Amino acid sequence: MKRLVIVLAILLATVCASAQNSLDGTWIYIKQDKQPIREEQASGNADMKVSAKYEFAAERFTTAFKVVVNMDFTAQTELGEKADAVFYIEVIASVAGSLSRDGSTLTLTPDAKKKPSIEVNTKIEGVPGGNLIKGMIVNPIKKELSAELKKEQKYKVVSLTETTLVLEDILSEKELKSGQKAQTMTLNRK
Repeated sequence: MKRLVIVLAILLATVCASAQNSLDGTWIYIKQDKQPIREEQASGNADMKVSAKYEFAAERFTTAFKVVVNMDFTAQTELGEKADAVFYIEVIASVAGSLSRDGSTLTLTPDAKKKPSIEVNTKIEGVPGGNLIKGMIVNPIKKELSAELKKEQKYKVVSLTETTLVLEDILSEKELKSGQKAQTMTLNRK
């Protein structure tokens, strides 16, 4: 009887441990970057914040993310005067689809019949023709992002614990030949 209890306890511990290290759940990714702008006729700062939420449930996924770029700089006009300018770009997008996992390979395939949701907000101040620049920014971002979000994404699961998921891009042959390097991202369970 004692032996049976020990075996059942080990089995229960194994099941609990494997359930805790499941992909299922909500995972958060946050990255911030600040770069100085140092050019001949402009100086200032560029800040970028990326936040993403991945929800995995059985064979489905949903990804929602927000990217905010804020450039605040001083530029010299053609007349030699200094002018302050602000470029604010906010991109909010989401996509859903099916997921599969084969060993350490995680594949996210967006739903073919559903378009990704994309919203681009901009604010440009201190620059002549700011509204014209908005049009030159918003439509290309939407077009390129929509095409990218419709593509299947493959990741290598580098590590998976109860609280942390580390994924690495799996690059195509074309990407490898062009010299691209695989990037790694660390997500935390919410």
